[in-house]
Amino acid sequence: MRTRLRRSAKEAIRNKFGDDAIYLALKNPSEHFCCKMARFRLSAEEVFAECLAVLDDIKEDESMASFNTAYLCDNLYNDFRDLSEEGTDENELWLAVNVVTFCVCMCLMTVEKPLFSTLVMRLMGQMGADDACYEELKNTFWPNVHRLGKDKLRDAVEEYMDSDVFLSDEITQMVEKIEREAETASHTPLPAKTTPNVRIAKGKETAVLVVLDCMYKADWFVDSNGNPATNKEKTLKQIMQYAFNKENAHVSQLLSATRDRKLSDNRDYFDELLEQLPKNQ
Repeated sequence: MRTRLRRSAKEAIRNKFGDDAIYLALKNPSEHFCCKMARFRLSAEEVFAECLAVLDDIKEDESMASFNTAYLCDNLYNDFRDLSEEGTDENELWLAVNVVTFCVCMCLMTVEKPLFSTLVMRLMGQMGADDACYEELKNTFWPNVHRLGKDKLRDAVEEYMDSDVFLSDEITQMVEKIEREAETASHTPLPAKTTPNVRIAKGKETAVLVVLDCMYKADWFVDSNGNPATNKEKTLKQIMQYAFNKENAHVSQLLSATRDRKLSDNRDYFDELLEQLPKNQ
């Protein structure tokens, strides 16, 4: 989460997704836990946005889902700490982390898929919740799911995870538009910042990084002085962030995983590209 949501942004999310089964499943329970936070007060709309961001990372490339969620709770805690007021109790921040993580797990648990079951076990292990906190999360969220209809949530999650739609991008663009309008209204406009509306296709993130890695090694990327780039991690992260809205791309982990693949497997990526070259007439 880059910034706390304005009231107008929360209202826009409610209006847009008010009938969404995932939003309905987490709305009332999230508001219950929001009331337990004296300062940070993570709203249901913020929980929904964070939950979708994690689900989008998982479905974008399921083969790297374990990498992308390996430090989810720590990353959420660091984000929330940076956005919190000075003096906010860390237990309050961890409660916010646990609420988001539990919502992700709740969604994944409704779909019978081995990968999702594995991710749930690992995410539950990351949570900093004691037994009492976990019981409260379980006893607050699951009754609401059953009132909504577990099948309804399962069908919604299953359909969403199989689709090529990334709602976290839509929410980000909506929030940025509201921020720009607010700055304009206050007569202190900031330079427009737009989120890329192009994403890497599902299952292709590793392939894109392999290609970019080869381009880097061939000195296709240079710095502002025209000299070959010398920091591969930083260079590839910048490309992933500004070209594909992958702000926290795990470049090193993803490339490390490719080293265990057969050379022919990595060459398949390039063969797929070569097939798209114009054929000689």
